[in-house]
Amino acid sequence: MTRASLPVACRYFPLAHGKYEVAAGLRALGSESGNGATDAKVFQFDAEYPRYREGKLAARAEWLEKYHPQSVGLDDASSAEINRFIIESLARDWPEYFQLVEGRALECALSSERIVFDEGYRLISATQATPPYRDLFDALASQLQEDLAIWRRDPDGDPQGWLAAIHLCFPNHWAAEEKIGKPFNAVHQPVAGFGKLAKAAPSLVGMMVEKGPFVRFAWGIGTDRDLNHHPGNEFQGRAFSTTVPVLELRIERQTLTSFPEAGASLFTIRTYFLDVAKEISGEEREALVSAIDSMTAESLAYKGLDGSKEAIKAWLGSLR
Repeated sequence: MTRASLPVACRYFPLAHGKYEVAAGLRALGSESGNGATDAKVFQFDAEYPRYREGKLAARAEWLEKYHPQSVGLDDASSAEINRFIIESLARDWPEYFQLVEGRALECALSSERIVFDEGYRLISATQATPPYRDLFDALASQLQEDLAIWRRDPDGDPQGWLAAIHLCFPNHWAAEEKIGKPFNAVHQPVAGFGKLAKAAPSLVGMMVEKGPFVRFAWGIGTDRDLNHHPGNEFQGRAFSTTVPVLELRIERQTLTSFPEAGASLFTIRTYFLDVAKEISGEEREALVSAIDSMTAESLAYKGLDGSKEAIKAWLGSLR
């Protein structure tokens, strides 16, 4: 299969019930509907790949530490186990794009890169990147449309664990460099309505590193299809214009894969967009209005909708 024959992107609409809520929302991986066998795969590839690849290369070139800060407390065994999983998943689930050669090199047809690693799943060499790949995790993440994070938990330490590594080229108004090394509740503290989940942090982290794999969804509204909404960037995609109205539903498919022996979990974030005026139905727009109405003032502010809620609802109501 060539790049030109990449499949159409999967479609998800996680707010069909018409309510906004902050919840763990964990379901068994593959329980999504409508996308066939692809739903059971951790990593997904589609015709949008070139844009995602270019976005990752641009983010890395801007400032690597901003999107892939140095890991914190990530031991060699956990790193090797997760890198091995990524490589084997790609070769198994997407053999048309990834070939594992003699167990020590990954041929990546989509990027034309060859990534060579040792028996400990440490990077030996790869096609020259700018800046050079720091490690195997960096090289592998740069082949994907997903962003990646690794959660660690020490059985003798804080049951919340900590964010040990992250490769976040497509942030949605949060910064990787501010989260690395922090425990679960500190990472999620800015999320409006998170207080209900804070007490459950130890059990949630336990599920992340011991059970699964899981899938969950998050969503928000933006005014562009820019993948990179780092809070330090100039354009944030939240200024709704009544003169030239544009509204995009930004949907995140998130998966969690556990590595119990390593006390670790791999968290993936894949961003999808739906043009609210052109790509969702009238019934789905009604569900969106209902979900916006269900938001608290705190949630509206967190999602950047506190100043435009009524204008957005009026515009949605005018669509036919």
